[in-house]
Amino acid sequence: MRHVQHPLAILALALCTFLALDNVVFRTDLYPWIQAPDSLSGQIYNLVYYEQHRPQSGKKEILVTGNSRMDWAFWPHDYNISRPASRFKFIRAMIAATYEKTWYFLLNVIDPRHDRYAAIVIPVASYRVDPWPDDDENDFINLQWLKQVLSLSSWIELVNTFSDENIRARAIRYTVLASDGFGDDIQNLVAHPFHRIERLKARRRPGASWEDDWSGNFGSMEDFHFDPASGHILAFPRYFNVFERKDAARQFQRPSFEDAARFTVRNAAYQARWLNRIIDLYRDSETRLIFVQTPRSPFPLPGRVPIDSAPDLRSLLHANRNVSFLDEDAFLDLEQPQYFHDGLHINSAGRQLFTRQFGDRITDLLEGR
Repeated sequence: MRHVQHPLAILALALCTFLALDNVVFRTDLYPWIQAPDSLSGQIYNLVYYEQHRPQSGKKEILVTGNSRMDWAFWPHDYNISRPASRFKFIRAMIAATYEKTWYFLLNVIDPRHDRYAAIVIPVASYRVDPWPDDDENDFINLQWLKQVLSLSSWIELVNTFSDENIRARAIRYTVLASDGFGDDIQNLVAHPFHRIERLKARRRPGASWEDDWSGNFGSMEDFHFDPASGHILAFPRYFNVFERKDAARQFQRPSFEDAARFTVRNAAYQARWLNRIIDLYRDSETRLIFVQTPRSPFPLPGRVPIDSAPDLRSLLHANRNVSFLDEDAFLDLEQPQYFHDGLHINSAGRQLFTRQFGDRITDLLEGR
């Protein structure tokens, strides 16, 4: 029996040691400090790190959440320096490809007492729920992005949010093996260590202000042409790469009536669930929550046009004294081809206009004007 148990004990000890080291490296600041800074998980880690270590500005701070649609549209640094006498300062907390669930968990991390900001801006693609086919509730990649910044209790809460059993099983595996999902990043680090070091230096040198000088994407959708009757795309802008062409083609694929109705119900439930959870976080807070419909598109996209029975998010969210909605027509004048880089994202010209309009509307609202 001693000869049988001894190797098993060694194997068990080795496994426990490996899992302990794996979690120490990937759930602390060790690996995040050397991971690709412009990867999505790297951006989330840096956002949390810089925001937790940033001293207060002395002004009333307005945190702007969102994904690339808001990030490409609003230029916080440009607005802040254009209004030096303002009592308010906008803080960037926008990460590409994130959605309502991610924002809920990020707010829990960077504002645990729910009292740090005068206001938090929460953008939505449209007040009327669209029939986009992606299942954001079971978007597994959200788990990988957040694993380095969440506490154990928040981590368990996140794992239990997945309604798909297969996705939840993968999430549990991630709970045990912290390095799972970082294979590509580790491989890139080993293959190009000096390039990684230079990228890290370029990001760390300016710190939290690393994107302050980015003025947006050039090019416009004025050269994009399609047949309104059939939805067939006739011409792309010359700067479109293969991925942008695929995205555009997908946005012009109208789902069947049955699918559109099903997707609308699912999307409405998802958005209402997580936006209401954010509202509940700040229910007793003095922080204002301001919901904003961002400029939607340069022209109606068949894959995103709401069906006739689509609900309005404003009717699905909890009413509270600190919840406000900007008017849905606030940025209607920017929904034109000359202000968009692609079907969803504003270009540099639109960014200049949106930044001024958005900043003024938010500060006017907070001033009571």
